Amino acid sequence: MGHPYSAVMVDRTRAIFIAALAGVVIFAAIGYGIEKSAWQPPFWLTTPSAGLFFGLFFGMYDRVLWRKSIFGFPLSQVPDLRGRWTGEISIEAGPRRREEQLLENIPCFVTVTQSWTRMVVRFETPFSTSVSSMAAILDGEFHYEYAVQPKVGTSYPKDMNNHGGMARMRFDARLPKRMSGHFFNDQNYQRFGRYELRRDRRHRNAESWFAAHQQLTTAAPVPQAP
Repeated sequence: MGHPYSAVMVDRTRAIFIAALAGVVIFAAIGYGIEKSAWQPPFWLTTPSAGLFFGLFFGMYDRVLWRKSIFGFPLSQVPDLRGRWTGEISIEAGPRRREEQLLENIPCFVTVTQSWTRMVVRFETPFSTSVSSMAAILDGEFHYEYAVQPKVGTSYPKDMNNHGGMARMRFDARLPKRMSGHFFNDQNYQRFGRYELRRDRRHRNAESWFAAHQQLTTAAPVPQAP
């Protein structure tokens, strides 16, 4: 799933050590119980070692347990950004393209897939899609790099082609429900702009959100694919 990401505020080695220790303890306890019992299990049942238990624990933690809490105590300090986000972006031309107008309030639909160690951000507007290639979570900040492809059949905005860029977002680390920030594109599409995103459990896909968004842009209507 996706790519690895860094979490600057978190010491991940502690969780790995705890998982390894739990694997050793459980393996030793099972071995001791078998030794004290009259039951003699087949060799293929006793072959799994502490490494196997570590792998099982780590897999469960990486996929599920990291975002859970026990008696109000979170099992991880990594913010949970998973889910669907909707909002608007505004695009400004770079210094060499001042003749273009500011494109405001363009609807966007974002899906964040995340585990404890990996994530991917899929970003969609009516005329483009992008996928993240690397990411980092800081204290209340989320940075990621992405690659953009225009949608087939659209020619809006002017001169858009395949390009890359970087987004820098801010959110409330305690309960991330909104994100806002800026993005910057590379030399293949010299634009920059800003995001405003919020968690959205109502719209399950981009089409439903775009249909609900009344004002797509102040510059021109968004073209539809043929």
